[in-house]
Amino acid sequence: MLAATPFTDDDAVLDDYGGRAARLANLAGGHFNKALRAYYYALALIAWFVDPALFISATALVLWVQFRRDFRSNTFKVLDAARTAPDAREPKGP
Repeated sequence: MLAATPFTDDDAVLDDYGGRAARLANLAGGHFNKALRAYYYALALIAWFVDPALFISATALVLWVQFRRDFRSNTFKVLDAARTAPDAREPKGP
């Protein structure tokens, strides 16, 4: 997307293109995250061939790891703090 950026000085065109590029990057990141989750659950599914109890344990482990990565990571804490904090771009003063 960066190499295909239009060569123009028109800010409206560049803003529109930047917004579309950001949405595309967001979609790609979401699909990548879903693919990683599917891979982790597939590893747990392999345990089924060994023993059903091992499958249940492996699935519970994958759920715990996913929960920890999604809701207890340092990245989540930073993003959550930015979401709940007042807008830092607003000028402070009288």
